[in-house]
Amino acid sequence: ALPVIREGSEVAFTESENNNFNIILERISQYKKNGYESIAIICKNIKELTEIYNFMKNIGMDINCIKHPEDKYESGLCIITSYLAKGLEFDAVIINDASENTYSSTSSTDMKLLYVAMTRALHEMEIIYTDKITMPLEKCLKVTKQKIKVLR
Repeated sequence: ALPVIREGSEVAFTESENNNFNIILERISQYKKNGYESIAIICKNIKELTEIYNFMKNIGMDINCIKHPEDKYESGLCIITSYLAKGLEFDAVIINDASENTYSSTSSTDMKLLYVAMTRALHEMEIIYTDKITMPLEKCLKVTKQKIKVLR
């Protein structure tokens, strides 16, 4: 078997003050403009998923919600938990809240869920976090911030 290599922009990191709704909407719009058809918002848990899904539905967004293993993903925009995303691939992925308090670096289960979430994107990935990003991603974030400083 040949490995699938993600092609596209470098992973983007965005720190959020509290709710991530506006950031998510901006990224969805950007991804659609770039021609991506399969876009996933990946959440760690059902509570987080439900909050974002309800917001999206209330503003009239056409979004597929995958809460249960028997739910099917057809195409387009979807919101899904990281444990149900295993085996699926999307053109673009938005990982909601990759903070240390959500994906604890001391929990092997959390790290496996984060790994699953991070390996779903074929072309672009946005990682949103509040407060402190989960420790395994901290080094990646520092490298990204250094590149931004060099480019300015």
